[in-house]
Amino acid sequence: MSLLIDVILMKEIHVTLLCILISSFAYSQTDHEILYLWPAAVPGETGGKAPPEISDNRRGGVTRISMVTNPALVVYEPSPENRNGAAVIICPGGGYSILAVHHGGYAVADWLSQLGYTAFVLHYRVP
Repeated sequence: MSLLIDVILMKEIHVTLLCILISSFAYSQTDHEILYLWPAAVPGETGGKAPPEISDNRRGGVTRISMVTNPALVVYEPSPENRNGAAVIICPGGGYSILAVHHGGYAVADWLSQLGYTAFVLHYRVP
């Protein structure tokens, strides 16, 4: 019985570590700077901050992030020689239940930064 409990606990630990790894990947896409909107407490948030959840559902090639409790801006800066001095904030879609961050966020930001714009992908709070 003790061995069974040990195996179950190890699986839970591995799943927890995997979730943390995947969540950190969502916020650290590459070398992009991340600006947290509220480094301390988030106004109106009743619970504590937690890493976002990434859904296993990748239908349509969409990465779905939910449970965003720590809003942030992911910065995509253009190369210095291409910089045009303009900036844009991108709010990925998702129907206020998820953030579809890759197609509606990171891909658009990357494209805009290649055109000379500084692009910010907003990770806004979603339940």
